[in-house]
Order: sequence, then structure tokens, then C-alpha cells
Amino acid sequence: MFNSIKVIFAVLSMTIMLAGQGFAAGGTFKGVEGERVSGSVEVTQSSVKLSSNFKTTSGPDLYVYLGNDKPTKIVAVLKKNKGSQTYALPKGIDLSKYSSVFIHCKKYNHTFGKASIR
Repeated sequence: MFNSIKVIFAVLSMTIMLAGQGFAAGGTFKGVEGERVSGSVEVTQSSVKLSSNFKTTSGPDLYVYLGNDKPTKIVAVLKKNKGSQTYALPKGIDLSKYSSVFIHCKKYNHTFGKASIR
């Protein structure tokens, strides 16, 4: 019973924390166009957070983007090909307009992976 109470408390704490941020959504990456991307992502009103299990195929000029069917809004240059990393979102982004996070090669206009966040 004590473990059940701890789990309920943890879930409530996370819910309260995310509610204070105004918007929170998450998803799991899938590789596209023959590339391999895996791991999870969490998007809040202020940031995009790639999880510790994030991993992508190496490539030139990789960026984190927001978009719907395709990447349209640059968030930042991808810092590294694997592991936990956080990117601040530019001020004024309306996250309700985006349904996915992308790992995308800007130079060759080639998408490596996509995570639906709705």
C-alpha cells in the first residue's frame, strides 16, 4: 500500500509541475527516409528535451525542428547524436500549431526522424 501511495504522489507531482508550465507533450522518435532515430522527447512551453535514450544516425548539419507533416520551425542545432539534451524554445512560439519534433539535415533537406507530440 505504501508503494501505491508513493506512485500516486509521484504522478500528482509531475502533473502539477507540467500544469505550471502551461503546455507539455511527449512522444517517441521513429526514423524516416532510411535513417535511425530513437528515444523520447518532451516539449514544454519553454523547451524541447531529448531523453537519455535519444540516439540518431550521424549526419551533417542536423537540427531540431518543430512541424506537422514536415519540419518548418528551427529550434536549434543538434548538440550531439545521443543522450539527454535540452533546447530552449524561442519566445512567442505557439505550440498548438505543431504536432511533431523532427531531427532534420538542413543542408540536404533530409529528415532523419520524427516524434509525434500530440
